[in-house]
Amino acid sequence: MVSLVSNQSALSVFREKILHVLPWSDISRHPHLSKEPFFRCLLHTTISNNLHQLVTRAHIRVPKARYMFGIVDEYKVLNEGQVFVQITDENGMKTVLEGPIAITKNPCRHPGDLRVLEAVNNASLHHLYDVLVFPQLGSRPHASEISGSDLDGDEYTVIWDSKLVPTSVNPTPYDYDSGPAPTPLNRVVTRDDRLKVILGICEQDNLGRLSIIHLVLADKCGIDSEEAISLAGGLSQELDSVKSGQHPYTSEQINTFNSTAGTTRPDFMQALGYEEYQSDKILGKSYILRFYFNTNRLTFFFLIGKLFRSARRLTDAFSKAFPVTNNPVVPDPTLLHDGYEEYIDFAQNLYQKYQSEMLEIIGSYGFSNEIDLFCCIESRNMNANERSDIQQTAGKLLKEIFKHIRNQFRANYHSLFDAKAKAAACYYVAYTDKSPKDKRMLSFPWIFASQLLADDAIILEDEETNDFMENTLNSDSDIYHWLEQQAPSILNLLPNNNSFTFMELLEICFENAYETQNEEIINLTEMLIEQLIEISKNIQSN
Repeated sequence: MVSLVSNQSALSVFREKILHVLPWSDISRHPHLSKEPFFRCLLHTTISNNLHQLVTRAHIRVPKARYMFGIVDEYKVLNEGQVFVQITDENGMKTVLEGPIAITKNPCRHPGDLRVLEAVNNASLHHLYDVLVFPQLGSRPHASEISGSDLDGDEYTVIWDSKLVPTSVNPTPYDYDSGPAPTPLNRVVTRDDRLKVILGICEQDNLGRLSIIHLVLADKCGIDSEEAISLAGGLSQELDSVKSGQHPYTSEQINTFNSTAGTTRPDFMQALGYEEYQSDKILGKSYILRFYFNTNRLTFFFLIGKLFRSARRLTDAFSKAFPVTNNPVVPDPTLLHDGYEEYIDFAQNLYQKYQSEMLEIIGSYGFSNEIDLFCCIESRNMNANERSDIQQTAGKLLKEIFKHIRNQFRANYHSLFDAKAKAAACYYVAYTDKSPKDKRMLSFPWIFASQLLADDAIILEDEETNDFMENTLNSDSDIYHWLEQQAPSILNLLPNNNSFTFMELLEICFENAYETQNEEIINLTEMLIEQLIEISKNIQSN
């Protein structure tokens, strides 16, 4: 939310969340990104998507974690209980992990599907990186212990954050090979046999229903309960029923499980037609997790209080403050540099080429418009592999388009004056385009941000700005009066309650909520974030 009122925070969000194709170092010259129509849409879409992920999937970014393909140690240098993991960062630097790490795989339903193994450094395996290397040695393959996987392209979640790695003894893994063996046919398989199996799969596909029941039982009875563990094993057999042709449960047995689950559902499931209750498990408890991300020179603490309910509350507040409407797009006269009129025809032709190529990518990958493309918003419903693939592919295609368009833009101009005029013409053409929203390309002029914003000074990351978050507030400010009326206990947390910045206020609230887990402070901090949303709305409307 800070990005709505802070230029530097907005840039930080763009660099992390948006496809890495736009020239952010040049765009950083713009003094008010949150007010600029194109970047405002990017911000709103990104924030809305993040809140959606929290509400629907509780997606939380864990910096010290990766998705990795699993492979086997071909050299037999790893012992039972050991793995080898070498990661690369964005700069290509390699680091070998050492110490206990948590490993799991989706789906993770049985307590034994989460294993803690020892990451070791072995020179024989240094040529392997960004993969999870399992040992050959041992009484049972570790991959098999984790959701019954078999290293045929399976991907694992690897976590090495010491605060998230369990310290308890690994639970006994489920025996995923314990299901009944297929009954021998003792004759040639016929077409009718194949049709019977296919029809049986279609008629008895209960995987989704059983998964929901398991989630309810895990919440009500506990993940270690007999009911949840029993159903977790059956779910594995149901998952393999496509290959085995055998289902673990009859309709009557499934109805029995459903009766055990009852007629109520935890609120984070958002199950229609059921009475909701507040879960006392991790998704329902009041708690604060501390997450770090750089917002210029400050460390920012991200609040997750009553995870699902807080996210839903903030989603409603954000949607109310920033409804999805076709806001008018008006060109900024300060960006219409002298002489731009001479290049209108050139800009119009270049814009049509750009628009055509962009629409082809948008249509090919099922995006709604250019904002969805830059945010990869439609991929919110894809799994991690698909989302990563589509982001990489779209990013490469956009870089090629940008390179092609820039080369045409740079032809036949001989001075900075001409370059600025050309960029301004591109800006004018894009921002006066009367095409429907899904066909309009406001991103077009920002390919030439260095020329378009040539008159704006570069804002360094450690330079003071006029961001609202950095403005000093005192006892005469509206925020102070709101605190006096709605949250006087927050004022008592400030070392100097007569002078503070909004960022200081947020940091103190988050830190106090994290340390005390105080329900009142958590609720007041949520109210403070809602105030920030309202302030952002007022700032952007001015």
